[in-house]
Amino acid sequence: YSKMCPCMFGFQVIGIAAGSLASCFQSCCYGAFTVGGGLFAHCTSAGMTGLGWCCCGSPILTAIWAVLSILGILVGVLYFTGVFMMIKLGVEKLWCQFENIFRSVAHDCSGTQNSTVFPQNSTFWNVNLTADAL
Repeated sequence: YSKMCPCMFGFQVIGIAAGSLASCFQSCCYGAFTVGGGLFAHCTSAGMTGLGWCCCGSPILTAIWAVLSILGILVGVLYFTGVFMMIKLGVEKLWCQFENIFRSVAHDCSGTQNSTVFPQNSTFWNVNLTADAL
């Protein structure tokens, strides 16, 4: 697994692979002026010498990837279980209460007037195709 890390991003034994993530990063950020001794230079050196170990930036990239993956899974779970809607309604209620501090006439912040809560007997997948609905 660790031997494919430099190659995975385009750091090859022959240099930077054309059309790879590394070549895109180099053309966008460095151009012809790649800084010696920097992260990109170390990754290039690791790929060209065939050391087979991940470049010095890969633990950081792995940590970023892991955090983004966990956040994506968490957001998906919150959204598809309906918890996201409860959090949204709670935040809207708190915002309404905050706005009431500055209003001359306080609004109802119970959340019943403008909420988008589904009735208890319906689900996300129910579709009403009766003649009355059409």
